Amino acid sequence: MISGALFLQHTKEISYFMLFKKYIYRLLLAYASWSVIYSAIRIIICIIVGEKMSLGLLFPHFHLWFIPMLIGVYLFIPIIRKISNEENLIRSILILWIIYLVGCFCGFDKIPQIGLLFKQNQIIGYIGYFLLGYYVSNYNINKHTRLIYLIGLFGAIICVSGNIITSYLSNVSSSKFLNNCGPCVVAMSLALFTLIKQITP
Repeated sequence: MISGALFLQHTKEISYFMLFKKYIYRLLLAYASWSVIYSAIRIIICIIVGEKMSLGLLFPHFHLWFIPMLIGVYLFIPIIRKISNEENLIRSILILWIIYLVGCFCGFDKIPQIGLLFKQNQIIGYIGYFLLGYYVSNYNINKHTRLIYLIGLFGAIICVSGNIITSYLSNVSSSKFLNNCGPCVVAMSLALFTLIKQITP
């Protein structure tokens, strides 16, 4: 959301050449460097404790997932910027995005007739966050602030209680309601982002 608020500003043009030279290059360098560091650490640990090494040790560490995701989102920046000054268009896209996320969360992908519309895609999920950050930062949402905070609070309550209930019923620890592209996390992120915007100059 912060990236969207910054990158979609129209104060300067951002071309694909600039994206690759200044931003994507740095992300790829960071991803490669940290992947090598974590692989080396895991190999050293295996040698010390005497565990058998596997090819899996050479794969990037799971917590670096957000870097390839950011690269995927950044590739859409020049396209998204073309529509970022159309408030009604952005609002319509965000409404469709929320419907899509709710459908993914509710398992609509398993309904034969409409399943293909709700196959969860991380890039779509995070592009929505990108647009949402820009929208909150640049358009007047003051009259909706209380509603946003209520939605965020409701999302937090559903997130905590939902995980507790599903964990209890399945007898296995569940984090379904903590999905980054799930409606509960979107609601909480929107409320927090709005709060920060309200209390900072």
